[in-house]
Amino acid sequence: MRNWKLAGFLATLVIVLSIPIYYLRFEKAGVPRNGRAEEGPATFAGSLKCKECHQKEYDKWLDSNHDHAMEAANEKTVLGDFNDAVFQTHGVASRFYKKDG
Repeated sequence: MRNWKLAGFLATLVIVLSIPIYYLRFEKAGVPRNGRAEEGPATFAGSLKCKECHQKEYDKWLDSNHDHAMEAANEKTVLGDFNDAVFQTHGVASRFYKKDG
């Protein structure tokens, strides 16, 4: 029974002493305690930002179907038939059309 008490005491001691170390680590890194590095709404950084750290992955992604799927929708990038085409599946009819360009 004595070994369990000692183990419990040591575990509690490790946990309690770890808390200040945890907070000091974030303060040294310049991260506020709420965990957010900067205030304000998140914005899209752009694919070139990814390239800075992930060159190999960026090169594979560039000009892929996924890359093209992220393009703004316009006459060149949308390849589907949007001239009042109707698609039916599982009892649901979907109409593809253009509205205001």
